[in-house]
Amino acid sequence: MRKIYSLAFSVFTIFGYSQIQSEDFEATTLPTGWTMNIITGTVGWEFGLNEYGGYTPFATNGAIFNDDFYEEANNEADLISPAVDVTSYGTLNLSFDYSLEDFSGSGDFIVSVWNGTSWVQVFSQTNDMLFESKSIDVTAYKNAAFRVKFKYLDVDWGWGAGVDAYRLTGTTLGVNDNNLVDKKYKIGPNPVKNILTFHSEQKVSNIKLYDMGGRSVSYKNNNNNSIDLSDLKPGIYFVTYEINKTIYKDKIIKD
Repeated sequence: MRKIYSLAFSVFTIFGYSQIQSEDFEATTLPTGWTMNIITGTVGWEFGLNEYGGYTPFATNGAIFNDDFYEEANNEADLISPAVDVTSYGTLNLSFDYSLEDFSGSGDFIVSVWNGTSWVQVFSQTNDMLFESKSIDVTAYKNAAFRVKFKYLDVDWGWGAGVDAYRLTGTTLGVNDNNLVDKKYKIGPNPVKNILTFHSEQKVSNIKLYDMGGRSVSYKNNNNNSIDLSDLKPGIYFVTYEINKTIYKDKIIKD
């Protein structure tokens, strides 16, 4: 346990990582501060469940739209997070687990965020996806009343959908961030699919990689000031590296 706390402190001081909101939908009722709007039909999102239409996408409870159970067509309902001021954060990341089972092309799962004046769609799934973890950079939409909206839309007939492990995280300048230097050397490609190269004539050392949760991430060692990220899951990561006893920081996107 001591090692875990030590890592958390180290990352907090480097990146000022902060978990802004989280919700695992374990309770049997709508979480405090969340809202649900039933737009068409008579049923909406339910809680205290982890399955719909015979599918069990989550190990524990989630927010579930059990469309098949009610045998009702033309359903549309929104599940909306509480508003939060995120203007003080440098970067903003949204992550969640979801599941969708359509029927003959009917049944959509749509995610939007409030940008201060309107809803902006940032993700949609229109085909079967029994389970997927999603991470989305929503920094461009920071405002004083940021919200996230999960929509289930069934224009005809569908099995249902689910949401779990909702996380909204941000980064700010940490208390020891002045010990780091903003990027001086070019790294790339960014976004990167496989090999990330540090374009320096000098030796790059002490390369460390962190995910948006502040956890250390492993990578394959490579030569010539480069590392192999081919096994890394898509998402946003932070990298620190040392050149001539100076530590630099940067943000990368893994495709």
